[in-house]
Amino acid sequence: MAQPTWVTDSGSLGTIPEGKFYRAILQAYDSDSPNDALAVKFVKLSGDLPPGMQIRENGIIEGTPQTYVKGVPFAVSKNITSKFSVRSYTQKIDNGSYVIDELNDRTFTLTVTGQDEPQFITPTGSLGQFYDGQLVNIQIEYEDDDPDDIVVMSLANGELPPGVTISRSGLLYGYIDPTDDISVATDGWEQVPWENYPWQFNQGTLSKNYEFTLKITDGKTSNIRTYSIFVGLLTADTTNFTADNSLVRVDAVARAPYLENYVEDLGSFKHNNYFIYKFEGADHVGDILNYSYSGTLPSGLTLDSETGFLYGELDSIGTNVTEYTFYITVYKKEETTSSTTYKHRITINGQLNETVNWITDTNLGTIDNGQLSLFNIEAESTTGVLKYKLKTSDTYNKLPDGLTLNESGNIVGNVSYNTFRLVDRKITTDSSSTVDTTLVRADENGQNQITFDNGTTTIDKKYVFTVQAYNDAGTISTTKQFEITVNRKYDIPTNDICVHGHLIQSDRDKINLLLEDTDIFPTDSIYRSDDPYFGIAQDLTYTHLYGLSPENLDHYTEALAKHYDKDLILGKIKTAVAKDSDGNVIYEVIYAEIIDDILNISEEVTTSVGTVYPNSLGNLRNQVIEKIGKVDEFLPRWMTSVQSDGAILGYVPAWVIAYTKPNKSNSILYNINEDYIYNLNAINFKVDRYILNQQKTRFWNTDDQRWPTYVSTTFDIYKHLYSVDSEEILVDSTSYTADQFNSSSTQTTFDKKSLQFIEPRPVTTDDINISANTINITTDGGYVDYKKYTKTSLFDNYLLFPKKDIINSK
Repeated sequence: MAQPTWVTDSGSLGTIPEGKFYRAILQAYDSDSPNDALAVKFVKLSGDLPPGMQIRENGIIEGTPQTYVKGVPFAVSKNITSKFSVRSYTQKIDNGSYVIDELNDRTFTLTVTGQDEPQFITPTGSLGQFYDGQLVNIQIEYEDDDPDDIVVMSLANGELPPGVTISRSGLLYGYIDPTDDISVATDGWEQVPWENYPWQFNQGTLSKNYEFTLKITDGKTSNIRTYSIFVGLLTADTTNFTADNSLVRVDAVARAPYLENYVEDLGSFKHNNYFIYKFEGADHVGDILNYSYSGTLPSGLTLDSETGFLYGELDSIGTNVTEYTFYITVYKKEETTSSTTYKHRITINGQLNETVNWITDTNLGTIDNGQLSLFNIEAESTTGVLKYKLKTSDTYNKLPDGLTLNESGNIVGNVSYNTFRLVDRKITTDSSSTVDTTLVRADENGQNQITFDNGTTTIDKKYVFTVQAYNDAGTISTTKQFEITVNRKYDIPTNDICVHGHLIQSDRDKINLLLEDTDIFPTDSIYRSDDPYFGIAQDLTYTHLYGLSPENLDHYTEALAKHYDKDLILGKIKTAVAKDSDGNVIYEVIYAEIIDDILNISEEVTTSVGTVYPNSLGNLRNQVIEKIGKVDEFLPRWMTSVQSDGAILGYVPAWVIAYTKPNKSNSILYNINEDYIYNLNAINFKVDRYILNQQKTRFWNTDDQRWPTYVSTTFDIYKHLYSVDSEEILVDSTSYTADQFNSSSTQTTFDKKSLQFIEPRPVTTDDINISANTINITTDGGYVDYKKYTKTSLFDNYLLFPKKDIINSK
């Protein structure tokens, strides 16, 4: 064979946007065999590709030799050019093995463009209606796709309501200062009212719409957006509010006192020490204020009802760490008017707390739905080994569905694919027909996925949970809060096909002798030994196909119809590394590559006895993928990571013997070669079945190609328990009557009260029927009052249900 001749010119392959799929074809040919599609192969020789991208060895594609440079480049904040060299080569057979014959190298560059302009998420326009003295607490949402940029928000133009400020992070916060009352001013030309108000003020109520422009910048580019806040002065003659408004109620109290500079967490303090903290009450009209509390104060502390001082000497709590939650209310001494209730939290540390040091950061990171967790919680103590568990308390405390916290601190499992979303599945005349692997979708010309307030509300995405570190002796117990964010990347779950060795007893004994030898596999060298997805292998099984579409069993049976019992061989034991996005080694693997005795043979071969179908692993992969389809590649991280020689392995049919900690695989490989008395390639690896791993799709409806629909949470006010004398409701009704005979009832909540959509208001004596958009105000069993709406017009600025009347649906 001759030296390969390059078709693709050296130099730049172009500039590509970050986060977008990109593919380039590198071409070269063997001049001695220009029509031989298998003659030339490719490999990256040196340099670096943009992170997230890789070069594959040439595959067979319609007889044309091609190598793909493909992937999704990571986000960058500036243009980054990567330079790398690629070797094209031909092969020859030397002593029964393929070796490089002729080669030709060429250097290329790829530029990933960055610098994304920061964008506002919160829509422009009105942020709401408020009355003077009311608290404004609004977070202006924004995003910047560049990972390292620091975005700052500021007031660019206009005027905020007095008392309200904008933080650098975009929080509008503050109690609106009351408007000066003209009636209390002294007459005179030089007095404030003469200068502030017109000669003819023909209404007693003064209101104002504050319009302002906010600016966000990452230091390189900026963006602006204009908002407004309407502030109305509450007096008896106001005409700004109508009977159907959602802001002012008959029981609303204007200008209630409040706490200034409110913070929920007061901090952590050592026991057996003096403590003092002052709650600063404020009142717009200067009335004398008092303070009260509910809940549990740390032992030894007292709240002074007149001054707001919380003080005292913290009692000893022994060796543990204890968190106390209590609520402060500030009220007017001479009236019944009081503030809202402010929640506070304080942590008291015992004598051993200084021996525990949390190593893991609060934010564990983001994980795509359906993906395998590598998260870990770690703390260290000078007094011994720590264990971990989720803190048990009245607060709802949970991990993303599918994940579990082990005592070791490892968070194990696959995140559930079925994360929260609302889908309009009403088929219209212009909807496309569905096929086996496609979800039933709504109107293709509309929007099938329903969102809240244009997607700014996220549900079941960010999980905040508290972990308790403790020891068996009970002398240490301390907690820390963590968070995991789930990214809904995939709408469809996946299956895998595994190959399991059908071994005779003597061969099973040989495998067990290897896997159970702790001298070969030292416990402290194994990566996540308590994680069923890592650690040491339990038997001779490997995954042959990843990320398959969740079809029913008949389709899989049909795809495998041409395959039967097969003998495989375990090849040479090798090692590989798995790296994170920064190139750091997370873990290493020791694996034996699976050798198929039938290679590179067509799916159909014509012989003298007729057409036969070669039983090769390659043919099996192609036929299953063609028939079933793939959602994504979903290869293990070690197959997609750059190895020490600069290569990326890609898919490898391999039995992973063990996962090891960084820099431990080579020593274990040495142990195997020295201490294991058998040869793995002598194992009779016989395959008599293929295993369909449906762990991720066990709740998926393969006939309808969707998750089953069910009512898990409703928007009713109370879910009442029925008794034997309750009446069953069989027809549609505009109201829901509670069980009048059984007072036992439970309130419907979201995430056990971590999210609440409906709040009660106390029963008052001035309840009245109101017209416009409401039908009534009723008393529910004598407990609380609620307002029930028959229209959604009041909420159209906040809820988006395309083409659906969610209340009056027929």
